[in-house]
Amino acid sequence: MCRTGQGIAPRTGAEVLTRTHRNLLAWSQLHRRTMTVNHPVESGPLGSLPYKVLSCPVMHGAQRVLGLLVLFKPAQAPDFDLRQVRIVELLARRVAYILLNSYDPGTGLLTRPAFEKRAQTMLAQQAHVDNHCVIYADIDRLHVLNENLGMHVGDDVIARVAETVRRHLTPRMLAARISGDRFAVFAAETSLDAAQSIAENLRDGLNRLGFVAGSAAVEVSASFGVARVADGKHPLSHALAAAEIACKAAKDRGRDRVEVYEEADQSIVRRYTDVTLVGTLRYALANDRFRLEAQPIVPLRRRWPAPSSSCCCA
Repeated sequence: MCRTGQGIAPRTGAEVLTRTHRNLLAWSQLHRRTMTVNHPVESGPLGSLPYKVLSCPVMHGAQRVLGLLVLFKPAQAPDFDLRQVRIVELLARRVAYILLNSYDPGTGLLTRPAFEKRAQTMLAQQAHVDNHCVIYADIDRLHVLNENLGMHVGDDVIARVAETVRRHLTPRMLAARISGDRFAVFAAETSLDAAQSIAENLRDGLNRLGFVAGSAAVEVSASFGVARVADGKHPLSHALAAAEIACKAAKDRGRDRVEVYEEADQSIVRRYTDVTLVGTLRYALANDRFRLEAQPIVPLRRRWPAPSSSCCCA
């Protein structure tokens, strides 16, 4: 948040700050280091600037500039000193750490851990969880685009899909990039019918994303699964699993469509049972949860009969 100095019209101050931000970002992307301006000037790399400025780039590693952390002071205020510069640089590194752990660098959407943490917080604030829904989306045939047109085209499609998802979000919704070409949306205080309509709007928006890469036309679509968050020990995890199953059913039934997880749909229920059973088995193996009920005991010195000519080994 910025507040313009006394005697400066808000609109004029906003224009100055907007222009300064652009110039600071361009300078930081070029030099990738902290800038301190303690003597406001009428002209310079930042243009006409009636403020003192301390700007530190928020970096991804040592190369990419994610953004800026900027402090402004009135011209008559004390100069920025070395201690303040060090504090701002520490804050900028902390901001970079938070951004990289919370947001996917390729799309700007939440990472899966950050998505689940925020959704769990929203669920904890509600007495009942069954008035929330999740939407699971999987881009159709992205591997074909990557193989035929190159990975850069696939990355472009992912970025366009993410931007479309972001444009459809409301203040009570969260969106994440779950994995390479898969996305999830948590819709708080949303009925199953309303969530299905949101997914249909997203599907329709993706259908309008077609573009030309080189000489090839690129069509964009995705399959969607929708599920209600139900009461239970792990409501969000179960809802995501159910929405993923519905999404896989949408793939099986022709792609570019929305399927809703319903217990009356036996094909979807069987998919869900298979997926949860596999997860249960993996958990049991990893945590030594199997118990031996019986085991045959045979003597090692026993002489086994020679196999007859009719026996075979598979």
